Amino acid sequence: KRQIQTMARLKTIEDGTRTGQELQDSIMAAAQRSRTGFGIMADSVAKLRSQAGEAFKSNDEAIAFAEQLNKLYKIGGASLEQQKAGTLQITQALASGVLRGDEFNSMMENAPLVAQKLARHLGVSVGQLRAMAKDGQLTGDTLKNALLGSAVETNAEFAKMPMTFADMMTQVGNVASYAFQPLIQAWQEFINSTAGQNFMAGLETAMFAIGQIALWLFNLFVAGWNWVTENINFVITALIMVATVATIVGIAIFVAGMIAQAPWALVYLVMIGIIAVALLIATVLNAMGISFLDVAAAIVAAFVFVGT
Repeated sequence: KRQIQTMARLKTIEDGTRTGQELQDSIMAAAQRSRTGFGIMADSVAKLRSQAGEAFKSNDEAIAFAEQLNKLYKIGGASLEQQKAGTLQITQALASGVLRGDEFNSMMENAPLVAQKLARHLGVSVGQLRAMAKDGQLTGDTLKNALLGSAVETNAEFAKMPMTFADMMTQVGNVASYAFQPLIQAWQEFINSTAGQNFMAGLETAMFAIGQIALWLFNLFVAGWNWVTENINFVITALIMVATVATIVGIAIFVAGMIAQAPWALVYLVMIGIIAVALLIATVLNAMGISFLDVAAAIVAAFVFVGT
């Protein structure tokens, strides 16, 4: 999202000297040379031109200034927060045309090498520079010329800085980000078109439907789970019944295979079947609250009654 917004801001600063793609190519080259993220460099250029446009003759000059500024940050070991704070104050100074006390103090804290370049450009000490800032004698144009005028010296100092793993990953990330830039731009144009708006509306409807289905399935699961917990004894008994019958059937199949050639195989199968049915009936009755002992007693009583 941030990159899309930055690209949109770059469109607003196109000055007609080159195409939008050529402008992005120049920013990309400056980012790679200064080992700065493409998004950071593009954002800096966009802000310099939109907020302090009068300070620069062209986009190329703003890009060159941003490159030198970021190289000084890298040489001085400035953190990302210091870079943001320093760039903000410098941009404000360029926009107002004067580098005053508060802005100078922020520059000294977050970008001390910029102050050193400015002092050397004017041929004064940093202490004298502070006094000049207090009196409002430091102009934005002087600051710009100080950085651009010391570019050769800054580039030589920067070339001595060893390439770190973070620098390498930044450059790799720039290439990847820039390679996908046309796709990101195409997607941005699509979602802002009528077809894109219709697609997003359809996607929202589909997501709502999926959410409703997911809720229905969840409620069904909860209801089923509640039934299981409320009837846990019945469920366990049913599982025991199934396991018992499955075991008996397995044994019957095994025994049948073993005695298949015996003339009394049918008798064994009938006996196994009777036992299985009896166990099944007993299990069902037990699930109903009738114990196996009660079942056995009833069977014995029945035999006694028949015998009498």
